[in-house]
Amino acid sequence: MVKRLFILMLALLLLPLCAYAEQPQTIKPGSPITDADFIVAYEQNTVKPGDDPAEFIRYIEDTIGWTNVVVMNGCLLPGEDKEYESDELLIATIPGGKDGADTIESILVVGGQWKTARGIMVGSTVADIEAAYGAGFTHEYGEITLSAGDPAVSPIIVFMTDDAGVVTEWLLYKNTQV
Repeated sequence: MVKRLFILMLALLLLPLCAYAEQPQTIKPGSPITDADFIVAYEQNTVKPGDDPAEFIRYIEDTIGWTNVVVMNGCLLPGEDKEYESDELLIATIPGGKDGADTIESILVVGGQWKTARGIMVGSTVADIEAAYGAGFTHEYGEITLSAGDPAVSPIIVFMTDDAGVVTEWLLYKNTQV
C-alpha cells in the first residue's frame, strides 16, 4: 500500500513537468524578428502566408463561420484568387502552391482572440507591441510595420492603431507581387 501511494505521489509530482515540456516554444520579448514571428495563433495551431488554407478555412467555418466568400480570376497566377470574410478575419488566397493549389496570401485580423506569435492582438497597445518586439519600429499615420528583412520578399506584419495607440486591426502578409 505504501509503495502504491509513493508511486502515485511521484506520478503527481512528475505530471506538471511532462505537461511543461510539451508546451510550444515562445519567442523571447524584444528578441530580433524572425520568420517564426509571422503567424496567426489559434487554439494550439498556427497559420501563416504560404500555408495551405484548407484546415484553417474549415476551422473558421466550424467555429465562427464566413459572412462572405469571393472567388475571382487570378491576378498574377493562373487559377482563382479567393477571399474569405468573417466578423473577425479576412483571408486572401492565391493559386500559389504546387499545381496551382491554394495558398494563403494574407490574413487581416479585425477582432476576436487571434494573436501574433508574441501575443499581440486587437486591443493591444503600442506599449504592448514595444514590449513584445522592441522599440525599433516607426509608428506613423496609425500604422506600425514590422518585417524580418527586405519587405519586398519577407513576410510583413502591419498593426493599425487608433488615436489612443490601441490596435484596431492587424495584417499579416507576404508580398507576392515580385
